[in-house]
Amino acid sequence: EMAKEWARDPQRVVTLLSSAPVDEQAALVEQAWTAAPADNRVTLLLVVAGGLSGEVDEKLPGVIKTLLEASPAYRLNRHTPYAELVRSGWHRNSAAPALGVVVADHLLGQLPREAAVQGAAACALATAGSDRVVEVGRRALAAVLADRKLEADQAQLIEDLARAFPPEERQAAARAARSLLQEGRASVVDLYVGAVMLLALDEDAEGLAMLRRAMRQAPSNAPVKRRLESALESERRYRELVEVFGPFVSDRAVVQESQLSALAEAHRQLGDPIGMLRVLDHDSGPLASMRRLQVDAMLGRDAQVLLRLRRYLATNRMERRFYIPLTPAPPTSGGLREYLQRQDPSYQPRTNLFAVLAVKPTIAGEFAAMLQAAPPDRRDVGGLIDAVLAGGVPRDALLEQLQQRL
Repeated sequence: EMAKEWARDPQRVVTLLSSAPVDEQAALVEQAWTAAPADNRVTLLLVVAGGLSGEVDEKLPGVIKTLLEASPAYRLNRHTPYAELVRSGWHRNSAAPALGVVVADHLLGQLPREAAVQGAAACALATAGSDRVVEVGRRALAAVLADRKLEADQAQLIEDLARAFPPEERQAAARAARSLLQEGRASVVDLYVGAVMLLALDEDAEGLAMLRRAMRQAPSNAPVKRRLESALESERRYRELVEVFGPFVSDRAVVQESQLSALAEAHRQLGDPIGMLRVLDHDSGPLASMRRLQVDAMLGRDAQVLLRLRRYLATNRMERRFYIPLTPAPPTSGGLREYLQRQDPSYQPRTNLFAVLAVKPTIAGEFAAMLQAAPPDRRDVGGLIDAVLAGGVPRDALLEQLQQRL
């Protein structure tokens, strides 16, 4: 009965294997597989192949191969075949690459024409250092390009292939996309593949240009928007981000909460709080109220900050949401100075919004009152303590107050 209970939860099996003697791993996997429901057996083996770390029993790859062959055929998820297949990480487990190869070969034999299987297998082969990664990966990429469909599942597969491919294969895929673009025949999928390969090669300028072209062709395509937004943010290209997404700020088919947040931050980094407020007028998400607080503080609107803060805290109390809101650190100077700032071990890319606001004399008392009323086990207490300290209360005095409450 205990074996059956453990076999229903594959992660518990991995925990057991990690703490068991190495020479017992194969026998324990066989026991868990036998106890598992038939339709859960392949999933169990995928989780084991993805979760094991440390030393692995040399008999285990052969045992898993035998058990896979004796298991019911694996069925791909209809909507997200690739994401579900690799969820356990078996395709990228560098601690046990031989297990990933066993899984890859079994699935390729069972579902040889499925792009999701080919892509996952290519990643597993790359993790194991196999030369077969190019052959299998090419088949996966060709299938994705032929399908001409780009949703989150295909985007994840393309990103993983870019990591798995050697540089010369990335360059070949980028050349193919470049050629189609020059001929005027490049689809959104072609452009996305070319961009991802170029970005993986650190050829950022051309990669971003391809992404921008893809967005012009399909401005509402979610993977294109997310990848372009992410690439521009990571490269600190805030002015370009505003140029790309700003014209669509009121079009919710194109600019959604993630892009609104990125746009607001871009305006902040460019020293444009008014532009930031214009963006936030379109954002009704939970982060928008925190950003408005920060903008009002930047503009010296202390009365407005106090009003918004009280409204925000009251809403949290009503909804029983207590957490420490984080906000991006103040804009940096860029260049070498920013690089050196980021090398400092004390540098934090995000900071406690409560502490940022508490330096305002009219605000500090709010946090002191909040801390006084908060039970000690509430999740935002740590942030309130930071805010009270930032507001000027000496550490020793605050410590004495807190001790009196115990």
